[in-house]
Amino acid sequence: IAVAPSYHRHNFIDQEYSKLNFELFHFFILEERGDFYFVLKKGEDSSEFKKCLIPYQSFEAQTFEDVSPPPDMLIVWLSVCTKEEQEGFWKVRRKILLCHPKMKEMIADKNSIQYGSGKTKLCAEIAFQRKLQKPILFLWLPTPSTWNVYRWNDDKKPVIGRLRIWTNGQTISHVGHVPKGFGKMKTREEWEQMPPSKKPHRMFMGFSSQSHTPVEIKRYLQTDHRTEERDFWDVLSGLTIDRWLAKVQS
Repeated sequence: IAVAPSYHRHNFIDQEYSKLNFELFHFFILEERGDFYFVLKKGEDSSEFKKCLIPYQSFEAQTFEDVSPPPDMLIVWLSVCTKEEQEGFWKVRRKILLCHPKMKEMIADKNSIQYGSGKTKLCAEIAFQRKLQKPILFLWLPTPSTWNVYRWNDDKKPVIGRLRIWTNGQTISHVGHVPKGFGKMKTREEWEQMPPSKKPHRMFMGFSSQSHTPVEIKRYLQTDHRTEERDFWDVLSGLTIDRWLAKVQS
């Protein structure tokens, strides 16, 4: 089987006279009403084809009017996200870049973009997780285990750590302390989809970085479930910026 965007006429001659039995498939990208499809066609003249929707979301150019254009790699990463997730990422990026003249957008490597004024003064990170084929947001925030203690004890200051952000396709749903990499935390829904052999024998659910599950965003912020929904993208980015500014200006 061969799959290619086009073929030379000699390819069809080879196919006809070859002792091997193989097929030639032609593929192309089709745009219909703003959606993109991957089309696989058996032979160039055949009417037999299969069409698959490509999960791509375009973005509005005016999003970047008052900040520098995003790196091409970030645009590619976010193309697989929902419209709501894209808007959330762009909102966080814009808010962070505008918070202080020293704030920079730094390409750490081919899978990571960091935000801060240096490697020791980071504020946020967007990393592409190849296993999931999606971008993951990290924010430097009070760790869940110390954030709750701090709320009840004014003498203790929260520890600022690298928190991974989970989304539900629309807004932020969970946070978890992941000091490096992508961590091993999964939401309950993600664990339920795993085969039993891949699940831990004892599921530990807590606030520390050793927990197998992240913390629900409303529990982290201690927001009443009955209260009006908040813009968690805005809330968490605001907390991140406040902590970063305090460190830079100290």
